[in-house]
Amino acid sequence: MGLTLARLATNLYAKDTRFVYELIQNAEDNDYSIANTASEAPSLCFSVCQDRIVIDSNEDGFSEANIRAICSIGESTKACIQGYIGEKGIGFKSVFKVAHKVHVQSGSYSFAFEYRRDGNDDGLGMVTPLNEEEGDVPEGIRTRITLYLLDNCDRETLFKEFQDLPDTLLLFLKKLRRLSVHLEPATGAVVETVYSSTSTGDRVKISKTIGSE
Repeated sequence: MGLTLARLATNLYAKDTRFVYELIQNAEDNDYSIANTASEAPSLCFSVCQDRIVIDSNEDGFSEANIRAICSIGESTKACIQGYIGEKGIGFKSVFKVAHKVHVQSGSYSFAFEYRRDGNDDGLGMVTPLNEEEGDVPEGIRTRITLYLLDNCDRETLFKEFQDLPDTLLLFLKKLRRLSVHLEPATGAVVETVYSSTSTGDRVKISKTIGSE
């Protein structure tokens, strides 16, 4: 019968994987055929603020099948939608480790999920999409996911996860070629870090830019 909603919620919070790596792996699993055809580097951008995380990507975008997949649990999914759903639906729903609401805007689709672990919906909010007004997104961004952080989310630990990404991370990814992290801490200056990789023959060059350096 697959996972029940209650078991899904329990398994979700039992996972130990670092949250930021789950987000990157989800993006790595997506398709970037439009970007590749247009000679765009497959890219992922995190904007981390005190109340939300905005995730922008130039991946191909959500299809109807993708949306059906993230609204289900306990079902097998094809490889083409693993980036959205993950095994048994837990991959995408890991966003609820830190957020109470997630807004997905991709192509003509704009919808949201709302769920709180201490609520009384037994996980129903994780699989019940709500209509959400579209917002403006930068040119070239085909999918924007906004996570509205829980009040009790450990922001210090969350920011540190993004700060501690290894410089060589892109070497271990097959699709993503550009990763940017924009951090707005409660105190101190805004930090913008961009990782990029280019390849020539059997050589790969990794660049890291912090601010303008």
